Amino acid sequence: MRDTFAVFHSVIAAMTLPILQEVDEEMHDWVESSGEEEFVYSVFLRWMVTWFAHDVHDVGIVERLFDVFLSSHPLTPLYVSIAILTHPMNRQDILQSCSDMVDDEGPTIMRIQNLVSKLKQEDKTSIGAILTPQLLIEFAVGIM
Repeated sequence: MRDTFAVFHSVIAAMTLPILQEVDEEMHDWVESSGEEEFVYSVFLRWMVTWFAHDVHDVGIVERLFDVFLSSHPLTPLYVSIAILTHPMNRQDILQSCSDMVDDEGPTIMRIQNLVSKLKQEDKTSIGAILTPQLLIEFAVGIM
């Protein structure tokens, strides 16, 4: 076993940009030109290592994600990470926050980091568009 996640981080870095370019060229260009590449890789690493359980506080959502990850391709957490970044409910928020930023301190970084907290369980009282685990999983499968 290795002492650090450096190798895993390198693998994520090598795989993320080409997949992101295929899925969403505008988001790819933003990640590449914003200087946030390393941060995005670090967030993806955190999400993938913990299967999102560190940032999702709803046990039902965590259980649903674990079910998918246990029963699917080993790279599914990477595709779900990319889906979170590029889903229409999130991508516009990220790209808009980038253009609204006055200084170089973290609003966009924090938004990316907190994207998984937007996941909500679907219920009968939900009004408007919400990003449910099922929608996210379907979106991720669509880009695989």
